[in-house]
Amino acid sequence: MVEFSGDLPPQELLYHYTSPTTLPKILSSKTIWLSPLIKMKDARESSRWNPSVQNDINREITNTDYESWCREIDEALRQRAKVACFTGDRPPTGPAGWANEFHRGYARARMWDQYACRHTGACLIFNQNALVEQATNVLGVQAKVRFDRVSYIDRRVGDADGSLSFKASDLCRSVADAAEQYLSSHWKELLFTKNVDWASEEERRILFIEPDSVATIREFPFGSALKAVVLGESFKHDAREKTVSLAEAAGLPSSGVAQCIWFGGSPQVVPVRR
Repeated sequence: MVEFSGDLPPQELLYHYTSPTTLPKILSSKTIWLSPLIKMKDARESSRWNPSVQNDINREITNTDYESWCREIDEALRQRAKVACFTGDRPPTGPAGWANEFHRGYARARMWDQYACRHTGACLIFNQNALVEQATNVLGVQAKVRFDRVSYIDRRVGDADGSLSFKASDLCRSVADAAEQYLSSHWKELLFTKNVDWASEEERRILFIEPDSVATIREFPFGSALKAVVLGESFKHDAREKTVSLAEAAGLPSSGVAQCIWFGGSPQVVPVRR
């Protein structure tokens, strides 16, 4: 079982919050699904990206030209992006003591509320290196897999200056090539940056740019990367036994399932007994 007390290296573990209905699907399939970026809750990611176009050609750029380029660029850079989202441990800020676990990735009250259905879901804990390796081995044969921490800054979509700009001559030759060139230079600013409102999530994400149909479902097996499952404080008691069985089938010992309770407003992890 993961050592829940004390500090672990911040790059060692990834935490994924999920609902009580999705949890058994993840455990039984032993897979992680990637979600389309356009389904994310941040308006920066869910709204269409509209680039600026520098007119370096010997004719007027029509509204039809611009709208067509916008649609194609948005599809190439935003609609084709698929992500698996996690959080991680952060440095402790409160007083030292056995009950101070607020800095751990499984102890995020807002994420329990928002992503784990008001503490009725669960938080899955993965070994970071093993999980990223699994994603790379499975998805990497189709397209490049990227992993990094998300940065938080209030700026427009685009490069470090908030500029999403293309030359008309490049778009006339090939929108796909121009978008790919932009992505290769600015993938982190584009797809690993969110508004400051989301900073408390301390997000890490696995990114995959879909080379086929936008509607293609992408998933990968987590293999031996799963290290523990932490149930929410309000997780249904009659679902515990099935969850422990599913976790065991996914490769965890029964001691790998715990529960996060809030004692005096402080998160604590306790064993789960059938």
